[in-house]
Amino acid sequence: MSIHFVVLMLVVSLVIGAIIIFYFYQTSKAHKNPFINTLFYHLIFLNLIALSQLVIIYVNVNIFYFHSETQVILFLLIRSLIFGGLAYTFFSLANLLNERKPISLNNRIFFISMLVISGAHVGGILNYYYTDKYIHICRDVGLSVLFLLSIIVMSIFLYYRNMAMENLNKKKAINLYSLLLIIGYCLYLTFLIFYKINHLVLSVIIIYLNVITYYWFNKYYITYFMIPLSSNNFELISLMQEEYGLSNREKEILALIIEGKSNKQIEGIVFLSPSTVRNHVWIIYKKIGIKSRGQLMNLVLKMKDSESRKHK
Repeated sequence: MSIHFVVLMLVVSLVIGAIIIFYFYQTSKAHKNPFINTLFYHLIFLNLIALSQLVIIYVNVNIFYFHSETQVILFLLIRSLIFGGLAYTFFSLANLLNERKPISLNNRIFFISMLVISGAHVGGILNYYYTDKYIHICRDVGLSVLFLLSIIVMSIFLYYRNMAMENLNKKKAINLYSLLLIIGYCLYLTFLIFYKINHLVLSVIIIYLNVITYYWFNKYYITYFMIPLSSNNFELISLMQEEYGLSNREKEILALIIEGKSNKQIEGIVFLSPSTVRNHVWIIYKKIGIKSRGQLMNLVLKMKDSESRKHK
C-alpha cells in the first residue's frame, strides 16, 4: 500500500476529527455542560492517536527511523499520555452518564496511573526480549492493549450498570453509545493483537469513533439529557407556535418531541396512527426549517439561552 495513501487517510481522519472537535468546543462554550466539556477532551485524545501516527511516519521517512532505546522509550511515554488521557476522559464520561454512585476521582487517577506504569513496563520488557522484527509489539500491543481493554471493560460496565435505569429513553441512549464504542474499540484492539498496526484501518476506526460520537450526541444526548421536562418549556413552545405558525395539534406534538418522546410513544399519547404522526412531525420540521431532532434541540437550547439572557 502506498505511503501517500496512508498519509492521506490519516489526514482525512484528522480533518473530520478537527471539525467535530470544533463543533463540541462551540457547544461546550455555549452551554457550559460538564459532559460536553469532557467529551470535547476525549475526542482530542482520540484524534491525537492519528496525529501521533502521522508524525511517526513523517519522522521515519524524513528524519530518522525509530530504533534506539531512547526513541522507543520516548514513543512509549507519548503513547502512555495519549491513551491515559483517552481512558481517563472516558471514565469521566461514564461517571457523568451514570445515575448510580460514581467512581471517585482518586480511584480514577489511581487506576489510570497503574495502567500507565504497567503499559510502560510491558512495553519495556517486550522491547528488551524481542528483536526489531517485533518492535511493533512493544509499541502498539504492549502498551495500547491495556488502555483499550480498560475502555472496553468500562463500556460493558456502563452498559450493564444502567440496565436498571428507570428512564427508558436515557437507558436506550446510554446502551447504544456503549455498544457503538465497544464495536469500535474491539476492532482497534483486534488489529493491534493479531496484525501489525495498519494505519489505514486505524484512520477508518478513528473516523468511525468521531462520527458515531457526533451522531449519538445530536440524536440522543441533546434530546434525552440536555432538555429536561420543565415548566419553562410551556412558554417556549407557545413562543415557537406563534413564531412558526404551528397549529394546536402541531404544538402538542412539538411539546412531546421536546420532552424526548419517540414517534411510537407519541402515537399512544395523542391516539394517532403512525403515518399521521410522521406527517405532523414532517410538517413541524418544514415550518421550523430543520431536518432532525438534533437540530430541533439545538434550536430549543439557543432559544432558552436567548430568553434567559433577556430576563437578566
